[in-house]
Amino acid sequence: MATRAGRTDPLSFSLAVLIVQLYKYSAAVNDTISLKVRFIGIQQTYTFGLTYILSPDKSFRFVHQRVKEEIRNFFKQTPFTSVNRAVVRWITEEEVPGSANRYQVSLSTETDFREPRFSCSPSAFFYPVFKSAGRHFKNLVQNVFPSSETAIKDIDYCLPGDIKKIESFAYGPSNREIGKPELLHVLFEKTAAQYPGNTAVVYKQQSLTYDELNRKANRLADFFILHGIKKGDFTCISQ
Repeated sequence: MATRAGRTDPLSFSLAVLIVQLYKYSAAVNDTISLKVRFIGIQQTYTFGLTYILSPDKSFRFVHQRVKEEIRNFFKQTPFTSVNRAVVRWITEEEVPGSANRYQVSLSTETDFREPRFSCSPSAFFYPVFKSAGRHFKNLVQNVFPSSETAIKDIDYCLPGDIKKIESFAYGPSNREIGKPELLHVLFEKTAAQYPGNTAVVYKQQSLTYDELNRKANRLADFFILHGIKKGDFTCISQ
């Protein structure tokens, strides 16, 4: 059964939930959520872009209202009559040509857009949490309602074990069994070895992966050694 283009509430609600969910997955490394939404009808297909810069203090109502307004405006500007299915592609900074970091979510009118199917490559950055994404989505649906003023940071959606996984993706591996914390450079090297292709730093429109940053750091260290700088020496670095 198709959803009329004018009846956007179930679709906008589910997309708002999805945006909050993806933000919670990636907030530690990026506060921008970008989606490409392909609306599929009986004889029509249209692609629509959504991009939001969020913060933990924003309410679910804020997200839902913005999504609802943008979708309504989109349908007003197109001859689209009904939606059978929506296919959402999550655009991440890790996605480059040929990259495995491609994430897709399918929503259907058969389930009133409430049971999305999440898919990505097993080698994708968020694959471990994407395997449980369907359960996370259902938890979020149960914990919010369209006019909810609850802050995004206060909306529960997964178990503590899932949260630890997400934190490890963002901050790198940690060892809570040892009696003293790992030194920063040791932790960085472990992270670079485990997640070489993941984004390490972002500045304006530029970004570096852990492998690229590690290589630059090693070249700088080689330069210092070549010029006789030893452990304990003070030096100045300028651009």
